[in-house]
Amino acid sequence: MMKSHNLVEMLAQTVKQYPDKTALRWKQDGKYHSMTYQKLWNTIRDFAFGLERLGIRAGTKVAILSENHPCWVISDFALLSLGAVSVPIYPALQVQQIFFMLQHTDTEAVIVQQPDLLTQITKVPKCTRHFILMNGKAKGDVKALQFETVIQLGQTAVIEDTDWAYPSIQSSDPATIVHSSVGDENPKAILLSHGNILSNIEMWNHFVPYTSLDTFLSILPLSDMFERVTGHFAPICAGATVAYAESVEKAFINMREVHPTILIGTPGLFQTIYRGITEDLSQSPIKHRFFDWAMKIAARHQQIASQGFNWAIPKKLRLQYAFLQDFVFANIYDRLGGQLRFMVSGGSMPDAEVRQFFSAIGLPVLEAYGMAECTAVIASNRLAHIKPGTEGKPLPGTEIRFLPDGELLVKSPSVMTGYYKDPEESAKTIVNGWLHTGVTAQADKDNYIRIIDRKST
Repeated sequence: MMKSHNLVEMLAQTVKQYPDKTALRWKQDGKYHSMTYQKLWNTIRDFAFGLERLGIRAGTKVAILSENHPCWVISDFALLSLGAVSVPIYPALQVQQIFFMLQHTDTEAVIVQQPDLLTQITKVPKCTRHFILMNGKAKGDVKALQFETVIQLGQTAVIEDTDWAYPSIQSSDPATIVHSSVGDENPKAILLSHGNILSNIEMWNHFVPYTSLDTFLSILPLSDMFERVTGHFAPICAGATVAYAESVEKAFINMREVHPTILIGTPGLFQTIYRGITEDLSQSPIKHRFFDWAMKIAARHQQIASQGFNWAIPKKLRLQYAFLQDFVFANIYDRLGGQLRFMVSGGSMPDAEVRQFFSAIGLPVLEAYGMAECTAVIASNRLAHIKPGTEGKPLPGTEIRFLPDGELLVKSPSVMTGYYKDPEESAKTIVNGWLHTGVTAQADKDNYIRIIDRKST
């Protein structure tokens, strides 16, 4: 595949290669629906031309407040194709925090999923010219365009595809503004370019290659850059299928419906999955004792197997483990959809029991580390070289070093352009091209990183 200059070119190449393949799946009215890559592309084009008729241009800041949904993806790519800057905001945030983000980023339009949130958002001091509603109808005297109306505007525009601006967008052009997740009352606005994101996708795909045969179940919010890169952009680059979970609570049900091959999550999410699978064991002392025995057998087997000496595994242990795989672990695996190849955790899993559980049922968990200031991913384990309890090795093209106090510094083409409208903080955070991560860490002799703590300020 040719090297892309911007994110929309990346999508265009995938559409050209896999026009009739399913790109997105989502649950509606009790069943999953699907959209091909060609249909996705056509809808993005129409929505982009509709936005252009509303005055959205290169550099315009437009917020997206929505749960994971095809309309989120369509909105994001349409904005990127115009050279506009998308500002994804998690809709469950406090309204005052959303107000701050909208004002600080100079947002001129808001694309929002639900009417209730729209009603609250319209109270923000008037810096916003357009409101676009994905679902339902605006309430009261709130004025907003329907998502479909904007698509229709684009369909009726007398514009040729050759007038579409995306081929002229350069890798250095701004793509998105996302916000730090430290939990500050007024989080920092992180400006990322097309090149920042493309480089992170390329480096990630080198470490953790996806294929067009993969299916993802997207659970983490797309407003999170880790999910947006590893569970959205990178799968699209590979021509994979992304299905959206209804919620964390319904993820188990959705897994059995879409049969994902890869799952992106956090340590907390995998802890929840582990509890969901094992919670019924506490109701039966016999089941509980059997499960404990099974985990001990699996741990002993993998302790030997991980050293690469399969011939040294005692025959009795091999038979016991084979029995557990066929009659115990296979059933658990089926509860997760029956097709998972591996899972990715945005952070190391502190609970060795959870990590051992997934390993026992044949599901590698690739622990990784990243932050939005470096787009998404800085380091990760690889399938062929997993060191449990570490965040893995730096991605290709990523340099690391440590200050005397242990703070991790990173140099990479994925390092942000800077904090939006905050040159002073940007200068403190990026010094001579090195990103000061604000976390203390260690690297072992093989350069595997272990995050220790957040540095006190």
